[in-house]
This record gives sequence, structure tokens and C-alpha cells, in this order.
Amino acid sequence: MTDDRLRRWLEFAEQPLAPDAAFAAALREELRQELGFVPASTLLSITRRIGGARVRGRRGPTQLLLAATLLVAGAVGLTAVAGSLLERSIEPQPDLLAEIRQTGRIRIAIRPDHPQFTAPGQPAAGFDADVARALADHLGVRGDIVVADASAMLSGHDDLWDIALPSEAVWELDPSRFLVTMPYYRWPHRLAVPEASSATGPADLASEPICAVAGDGGEAWLRGAYGDARTAPVTVEIVTRPSDEACLAALDAGEVVAVVTARLSDADLQVRPGIKVVGGPEPEPRPVIIRRAQGESPEPTPLLAAIDYALDEMRRDGTLTRLSQNRFGGADLTTP
Repeated sequence: MTDDRLRRWLEFAEQPLAPDAAFAAALREELRQELGFVPASTLLSITRRIGGARVRGRRGPTQLLLAATLLVAGAVGLTAVAGSLLERSIEPQPDLLAEIRQTGRIRIAIRPDHPQFTAPGQPAAGFDADVARALADHLGVRGDIVVADASAMLSGHDDLWDIALPSEAVWELDPSRFLVTMPYYRWPHRLAVPEASSATGPADLASEPICAVAGDGGEAWLRGAYGDARTAPVTVEIVTRPSDEACLAALDAGEVVAVVTARLSDADLQVRPGIKVVGGPEPEPRPVIIRRAQGESPEPTPLLAAIDYALDEMRRDGTLTRLSQNRFGGADLTTP
């Protein structure tokens, strides 16, 4: 091989190479013949145009080895380019927890009512507000409280919050829209009767009128559809009213023989004379919720894990118990 031909081969090697399949196959056959693996008589003359040079007939070993080297080098180069493009095309999905830590704040939605209370001109205060601030502290960021109706939270359409405490039973939450944490508290519904009543449990009231707040979990329990369980109705006569106060008024008037509480705590019942508790359903487990990722929104799963971890820490270090006892008259609603 002359210096001029070698120079032209090297110049060609610097160009992007996409080897022709037929040429590669023929080159392998010719190389096998040169190395003595097939008889020369079985090898046909090869004519291929590479760049502007024509290579015809048999080649010497040096030529064949050089061509094979260029073929391999081209393939390796194409593989490297493809790998680089693949790396560029796979972008990591944004992480909501990482964004929160980068900004140093987390937006936490709470409802303006139960288990909060409000005073004119004052921010909402109560158990969920306390838990929200404690969560932010455990995450090491500032907690920005966003007050929103439970219905607005559960619609999942706004982006005004990162996590929300709707104080709704876990079975009321849409799993296609929300990720849910472990319950941070469990809300009780109490079956209460007049103190003079002979009833000692729900079975004694099966044919009697019982009042429940319309749409509340207590009403669902009376109908036998509480949570995931399906049971026989507690009573055949269910009376609904818009609030606990309206149900208690019906009890005082003798219109019903019992009430199922919706938002009254044990501490509230203790200061009401003339009634006693004779049962009720299992307490409602209430979790924190996070919107599921939609489109290009940040991935919420790491944040879910961080919230669960923070809640577990708050349970172990007594924070949840202390907050519950402070807001619910000494009762700890945070343990199963």
C-alpha cells in the first residue's frame, strides 16, 4: 500500500461511517479466505465504492485488516453516539420533595372547620393546624398554612398546596387522584342516648329512630355501609339533621331515642349533662393526602415517604399524642 492510498484511507476514516451490510458480509468472507479458512476458488470478486475510491478484486492482508479495523471503529462510533443521545433523551422526572427542600417551604392545606376553630380576624387554630406546623418542622422547612374547604381539597384541581389535611376518612379519598399517608389520627363517632335510657348498645335500638348528621360517617354506619364493611343496618328508622346540635335538639324533644355524633369529641360530650355513650363504629382513620403526578408535574412519591417517616417520628417522640391531648380534652386520638 502506497503512502498516498494510506493517507486517503485515514482521511475517509475520520468521516462518520455507516457500514453497508453487504459490503461487511463480503469483507468478512474475503478476510476468512485470506486467513486460510475457505478456498480462494470459492471467493467472488468484490466491487464496492467507498467514498470516491474503488476497491476491486483481491486485497492483501494489510488492506483487509485496515478495512476491518475501520468497519469496527465506525460501528463503535455509532454506538457511542447512540448512547449519548439516549442519555440525553432520558431526563430525570422532577421530584416534589427536592423542590420543597430547595425552596425551603411546604404549603399545607387545612380546612377552616372541624377539627379547627376560627375567631374573627384570627388564623385558623386547632389540631390539624398544629399537626401541619409540626410536620414542616420535622421536614426542616417552613410551613405555609393554606385554608381550604375539604371539598376543594378533594377536587384535586388547584395547585395552591403541596400536601393537605382534609380530615376525611381514608375510604372517602379517591386513590386515582391522591397518595395517602398512614393515618395521623382516628376520629370517633359516638352513639349517645339519654342518661335515663335502658339501652346498653346498638342492638337495643334496632327498631328505634336514631339521628345522624346528613352525609356524615355516622349516617353511613347506621345504614350498614361504614368504610369498607357492609353490615346490617343498626336501625330501621334513620333521622338526619344538618348538625350535631340539631340532632341533640331532636333527642331533647323526644323525636329520636339516640344520636350518632359527627364532630363532637368525647370532651364535648362530657360537658353535656343528661346523655351517655353506648357504642359507635370504629374510629375513622384520617391521613395526609398528596396529589398524584399528572403530566409533567413533579413526582410525589419521595414526599409521601418523607411525610410517613415524619409522622412515625412524631408518634414515637410523643408529638402527636401531646397535640391530640391538648386539643381534644386529654384524649389521645392518634393511636389505633
